[in-house]
Amino acid sequence: MLHIPRFRSVIRQRGFMLVVLLAGLLLSACSQDPSKGPTDMPTPVSTATPSTAPALPDRDDPVENGSTDSLMTGSTRLVDASGDAIPGDQGLLPLTDGDPGTGWSESLYGNGDENPALTVDLRRIQYMDRIDLVPDRRTGETRGYPVSFTLETSIDGKEWVAILSRDGIAPPLERQSYAFASRTARFIRLRVDRAGTLEDGQPGLSLSDIGVYHDRYRSIPVREAETGDYYISSSGGDDRQDGRTPETAWKTLFRASQVRYGPGNRILLKAGDRFVDETLHLDGAGMPESPITVTSYGTGAPPSVEPGQGAAHGLLLVGTDHVRIMGIDFRNGVSGILAVSDLQAVQGLEIEDCEFESLHGQSIDARLIMPYPDMYFGAGIVIACYGNASTLGTAQYRDIRIENCRFDDNDCGILTTLNDLPTASDGTPTSAHRFFDTGTIRNIVIRNVRIDRSRRSGGIMLYGCRDGEIDGAVISETGYLHGMYWGVCACQLSMCQDFVVRNSEFMFTRLVNNSPDGEGFDFESGNIDVTLENSYIHDNEGPAILFYGENMGWKGENRGIAVIGCRIENNGTRGRNDHSKVFKNYPANEGIVRDNTIRLAFPGQCFDASPLQFFDNVVLDEAGDPLSGYGRDPDSEPRNLAAGGSATASSSYEYEGFSIDHLLDGERSGLAMDNAGWSSAAGEANRPDEWVLVDLGQVEAISEVHLYAVQRWPDWFVPGVGALFPESLTVRISEDGVSYRIFGTLASIPKDGRERHMVSSGTQNARYVRIEFDSLRRNPLKPEYMARIAEVEIYR
Repeated sequence: MLHIPRFRSVIRQRGFMLVVLLAGLLLSACSQDPSKGPTDMPTPVSTATPSTAPALPDRDDPVENGSTDSLMTGSTRLVDASGDAIPGDQGLLPLTDGDPGTGWSESLYGNGDENPALTVDLRRIQYMDRIDLVPDRRTGETRGYPVSFTLETSIDGKEWVAILSRDGIAPPLERQSYAFASRTARFIRLRVDRAGTLEDGQPGLSLSDIGVYHDRYRSIPVREAETGDYYISSSGGDDRQDGRTPETAWKTLFRASQVRYGPGNRILLKAGDRFVDETLHLDGAGMPESPITVTSYGTGAPPSVEPGQGAAHGLLLVGTDHVRIMGIDFRNGVSGILAVSDLQAVQGLEIEDCEFESLHGQSIDARLIMPYPDMYFGAGIVIACYGNASTLGTAQYRDIRIENCRFDDNDCGILTTLNDLPTASDGTPTSAHRFFDTGTIRNIVIRNVRIDRSRRSGGIMLYGCRDGEIDGAVISETGYLHGMYWGVCACQLSMCQDFVVRNSEFMFTRLVNNSPDGEGFDFESGNIDVTLENSYIHDNEGPAILFYGENMGWKGENRGIAVIGCRIENNGTRGRNDHSKVFKNYPANEGIVRDNTIRLAFPGQCFDASPLQFFDNVVLDEAGDPLSGYGRDPDSEPRNLAAGGSATASSSYEYEGFSIDHLLDGERSGLAMDNAGWSSAAGEANRPDEWVLVDLGQVEAISEVHLYAVQRWPDWFVPGVGALFPESLTVRISEDGVSYRIFGTLASIPKDGRERHMVSSGTQNARYVRIEFDSLRRNPLKPEYMARIAEVEIYR
């Protein structure tokens, strides 16, 4: 099976961090009057908050990326939601001593505050991108570890930005690292949304140690840019100059990273220069008509950015709108370009005429897990999106164009990732992607790219993309040297919608390192209305195409997928069993395979594409002679009479993607955030008076009524697929809408999350079909009852 593992990579455990948060607490505490307890000390916000946001720190002399300057020069306080101090019965010093045998705890029982917050004033603006929380295990069990929390930062202590949230955390056994995209802030606050329990069973917060770090491969701007151009030359620049002309160019990308850029700024790298062991962290925001541009100046070969394994990323974008990158080579690192949404909506990224070569991540164990956050493995271009409950149903990155680029010998060519919950300390996944849908990334266009020798899992791997296209991609030798234990393919799409792949070539995918699959193209899962057309898929060691809806790694049926007008030949050349087929297919897929030319690689090779409709294709044997006697005419398929009808209901919950308008629209799974099907209103009792009425528009002869359960995973309010499909129902029919008779019933419907439930009978005439829900299911998380149906279909 081919899927990205659902986790964020483990943060590297070895050094090169700036410092542990609160390291200066002891010094600060010693300066206090010893006669004053914690309640006598003013909070940092009330004593140190400036009337206006402080200016960004000015550093005329560049410092080494990954300096060990201390983050902590002030004090830390535990405050409640109103900002009032809460006394700690042991003081806060144990949070900094690094001793797991000591700790700090605060009982919340009886004090009226269920949402404490640990706030730190760093006294000056600092860089940070990771927080470590060490559980308190002094009793032998983890006590008081927050079940849910939000991490916030602030420049001035007044306006706070949520940068990371975690929910439903099981009490850990050891230090937990939570990475977030690098931030500039003076204040950092850990706000506990739901506390754990202490030894007495009462709610409380307890930790053994806290640390905040800035990992050495990140950088952050510290001053505002002036209008115009900035020049950088590794061969002739000087970071003590102003960088405004070729003659006064800066020398390092780190110096260029100390500026926050705006519309129309150009960052110009000298042609022929190499920038080694550096990252350009490009912060700021351009405008659609006036983007921030990164390109070259002078004559000669394109400039080369070579970050190595330490700096890791050649160009790092964190929440940066409207950026254009042209004519730059990226090589010898982990990623060429890493663009991060960072819990905010980002738009506008253009990458053209760039080359990406030898970009590999170093694995930390046999499972090839990466030590870098934001990434599953190395890649030429990575678009990384973060999500929490507030981002549901919203686009996190939009308007991306990648054109005329070449990729060679990288772990992966182009990768989009979806990140929410943290990774366990051993690197294993902790949960599925709960906060993403098919529209997380919108309007991504990839044209005329060549991707050779991708070592890991795929050449192009897209997740959560809507309204996009791949046109003119050539991908060869995916799986070169390494492969991944979960599988390899040239091009993979998962959770994508309204997407077209055309005029592309997928070839010579390899099966090495015991990797399965080896396909040219993969409809992984959760895809809606995705088309592969007019493309050439050939000489792959595994199948030509994988249809893998509703798999163990990524949930969701593939619906409305199509393979049209493609040339498919000589695939499955080294596969075994399923891997030697033309199409590797599974049940949870719906769509068509038509107007293709398929040439088999060996006698008797399986080319069954069911359950997809297979028609109007030309199938040739290994000698090139046509085969016949297969396929079916789509005109002979049963017609859904409800597709042209209308629906009403006793009640309708018009929210969270549910609407009566979605009941007959052809979307069977209710997977998408904006189309979950129909839901009745919630009620406190199991009332037998909820119903749905379908008007076919005219009298028809019907014999079957199909009802589809909501398959969206997870249902945001109810655990389990199809959890609120009714327990029993009755279907009644009528020709005039006045006199009804029973058509059929379903009783004792199992709670198994089945996709389709069917009521059948001998053919009967009807215009109106009324579905009455005799018994509803109770929401296991709330004291309420409701019915949810993704789609109703009616057949002759």
